[in-house]
This record gives sequence, C-alpha cells and structure tokens, in this order.
Amino acid sequence: MTLMRKYWLAIIQGLLSLILIWHLFESPTVRIEVSKVLANASPQWLALGLSTAILTESLCAVRWWLMLRLFGTPVSLARVFAFCGAGLFFSLGLPGTGGGDAFRIIYLIRLYPGRKLRAALSVLADRLCGLVSLVIAFGLTMLFRHHLFNFDQPTRSILHAASLLLGSVVILVFLWWLTTMRPVRSLWLPFNTFRKKADRLSY
Repeated sequence: MTLMRKYWLAIIQGLLSLILIWHLFESPTVRIEVSKVLANASPQWLALGLSTAILTESLCAVRWWLMLRLFGTPVSLARVFAFCGAGLFFSLGLPGTGGGDAFRIIYLIRLYPGRKLRAALSVLADRLCGLVSLVIAFGLTMLFRHHLFNFDQPTRSILHAASLLLGSVVILVFLWWLTTMRPVRSLWLPFNTFRKKADRLSY
C-alpha cells in the first residue's frame, strides 16, 4: 500500500497509456493500415526519423534545463529529461498542446513551492526560444525554397496563413518586449502594478 501511495501518479500514467493505445488499435482498419505503412516504409528512413526525433527532444530538454538555471531554479538534467518525456506524452496523448507544459509547471511547483511564477516563466521562456527557432527556420525556408510552395492555390493559402500567424505572434512578443523598456514602464501605470505583484509572487 505504501508503494501504491508513493507511485500512484506513475501507475495512473501507465494505465492511461495502455488505455489510449488499446483504444487506438482496437479498430481492425487501423491495424491493417498501420501494418501496410510499416511494411512499405524504409528501415533506414525510420531509423533516421527516430534518431532525429530523439535528438530534437533531447535538445529541447537541455534548453529548458538552461532556462531553469537562468531563473534560479536548478533541477538536475536527469529529472528535466524525465519531466520533458512525461510532458511529451501528455502533449501527444491528450487533446490540445498545453498538457505537457502544464505537467512541467505542476511538477516544478511541487519541487519549489515558493517559486510558482518562476516555474511558469521558465516554461514560457522555453517556448519563446522555440518560437524564435521556428521563425528562423520558416524565414530560411521561404528565402531559399520559396518555389516549393507556389505550385497550387491551396498550398499558397496555407503558406499565407502560416505567415500571418507567425507574424502576428512576433508582433505581440515585440510589443510585450517594449513594455520592459524603462520609458514605457514609467508611462504605463497598469503595467507597474502588475510588475510589483509579479515580483512579490516570485519569492
């Protein structure tokens, strides 16, 4: 019973994983289609894709580990990898994409109950770094491979929608950055009130 109480969350996660996998593959049609795809796939490309995915997630974990250290919340690299792996499961296995971030914040708050704001801001800063990488990759692709997206109207529409979405996010982040400048902070009184409350929450 003591073991159950200690590892109850891990047990629930494992049961939830099994239920989701069973529900996904209970359809004969899905099993047949998956078998066809795996049979026709190149083992070399599968290995390359798996290696790339593992490398990408590992780099993301290291990036968040650096963010935590910058925010004065030191967590061991092994534990960060564990948190990111569990967060990846929640992001892929549950509706929406915020489940993994919420998981990381909750577990970090359990380690550091007095640093709730720093826990949330470390995840936010990690996401902003990912946004910068995405914008750079998108810009380089448009610069050197723009012709790949011009062969039909639906593809161009998707390209325009992606450009509008990323551009809007970049503008919002830039406006947010402007509020950190001293002249803006001195003029915008509501921001000063929010900043003082945030400073109190961070300790």
